[in-house]
Amino acid sequence: MGTIFDIYSKEEIEDKITMINELLKQNLSDNEIVSQLDLEMKEELFSIAKARIKSAKEGRKYIKEIKFLNMEDLRFSTPTDVADYRAKRLKCSKIIDLCSGMGIQSSAFSKECKEVYAFEIDERKVEYAKENFKQENLH
Repeated sequence: MGTIFDIYSKEEIEDKITMINELLKQNLSDNEIVSQLDLEMKEELFSIAKARIKSAKEGRKYIKEIKFLNMEDLRFSTPTDVADYRAKRLKCSKIIDLCSGMGIQSSAFSKECKEVYAFEIDERKVEYAKENFKQENLH
């Protein structure tokens, strides 16, 4: 199974998310919005748009740092303040982050540890983490 990056450039993804956000402002139901979208992977793009809005409304810091996550990812991801706290407590030269998801905890570890190894089995999450790490100049 591919990811949105196999179909669209980052610029195209951002354009499509902006378009979805405009539809969300019209107070249409989720089903109405998704049915109006003539896009490949429309459910995933819709979920990313919703996750960004929900994250911003809840005052989470994800929006500034993590651009690629969907509603499921948001639900299960570590809040950045918790990730920063854990990273300070676990400061070391090398650390492994198993089930790293989109990289929120790994990103925090990178601020405190010299080497961070992030492992994730879900291809989509790996690709999202790569893009999120690029935004923070991490590799």
